[in-house]
Amino acid sequence: MKELYQLANDLKQNKAVVLTGAGVSTNSGIPDFRSTDGFYEKYHEDDLAIRTFFKDTDRFYTAFQERFKSVFHAKPNDTHKVLALLEAEGYIDGIITQNVDGLHQKAGSKQVIEFHGNIFLFDLIKVSHKSSQTYRILEEDIPYTSLISNEKIVYRVDDTTIYKPQVVLYGEGITKWPESASLAQKNNLHIIIGTSYLVSPFNLISYENRNAKVYVINKETIQYDGPCTQIIGDSSDILIQLQKILKGDV
Repeated sequence: MKELYQLANDLKQNKAVVLTGAGVSTNSGIPDFRSTDGFYEKYHEDDLAIRTFFKDTDRFYTAFQERFKSVFHAKPNDTHKVLALLEAEGYIDGIITQNVDGLHQKAGSKQVIEFHGNIFLFDLIKVSHKSSQTYRILEEDIPYTSLISNEKIVYRVDDTTIYKPQVVLYGEGITKWPESASLAQKNNLHIIIGTSYLVSPFNLISYENRNAKVYVINKETIQYDGPCTQIIGDSSDILIQLQKILKGDV
């Protein structure tokens, strides 16, 4: 595939920033959101919105546990492993991920920006009223293992004292934008992997550097506002092949 050889050649000349989405974790048994068998076949993004968390916490956690029950024991797949190796070999400057599953770090990646937070830590909060979004944090960085009982998250202490996951819910602000934009601006080679690139503001990161050469690795083509090279297929298969090309094995 000539596009892979082009990408390998570009990686030998420039370090890349990699932007990843749910598609990189499907081979670890974690469903994505928008594919035919994805999470949104059964649920809606409103189920995971900040307003739902406060106004209907039970509904939120029903969807939350369904979405993330496969995350806690998931293991990195070849996509995560190859990206970690490419970083160690000096081809990748950093990863910006939509995912909250921590699999990039488990695979060995060091420079990871978790754009939407992390699923493994929770805050205990006190809400001023159960339908209000005004709250104060009572305790921070509580591991999810402390909340698990019979494989379910025990999320409520009482009507106004609840556990809130340290992930960015729909409707919440992003705190990782400045460092993400800085990494995108710094690198003139961008690789977008396993995402429909529809969720804002994540889908604006690459546009912070309009001079960057952009590659997309995904099971389906995506809409990208600008020139890019799209390589369609399974990300694990493609990255294994890319690694072989970089090593000169093919």
